[in-house]
Amino acid sequence: MTPPIETSPKTLSATSIGALRLWLQTQRSGVMSGQPIHHGDVQRAMRLVCNEVRRRGLPVERLIVLLKQQWFTLTDDGDGGSIKSRDALEEIIRTCIDEFYASTASLTAPPSPNARNSEASR
Repeated sequence: MTPPIETSPKTLSATSIGALRLWLQTQRSGVMSGQPIHHGDVQRAMRLVCNEVRRRGLPVERLIVLLKQQWFTLTDDGDGGSIKSRDALEEIIRTCIDEFYASTASLTAPPSPNARNSEASR
């Protein structure tokens, strides 16, 4: 008997998905109780997640789908369509995209002239 063929590789490890889900739950609960999302916290979390996705060679779109899937499975009280919930998810996704491409740009950018000069003087 052959194992089933996986047509779409996982975006993240099971551990990372669990941590992401817990983090999303905390964000959603805070937003629904009237607390603002702290952009710095979102930025740090998305940077970590994007680094793992990039190491796996996957596109950011795969991560966006995962974020949406996880977010909407957290809505146990029908708040998934609320403006607060949608706005929070949109901010998380915008930050995710920004972090994914910002990190990609820093990986492909040539070293600054100052960095070359300091290495040459050693």
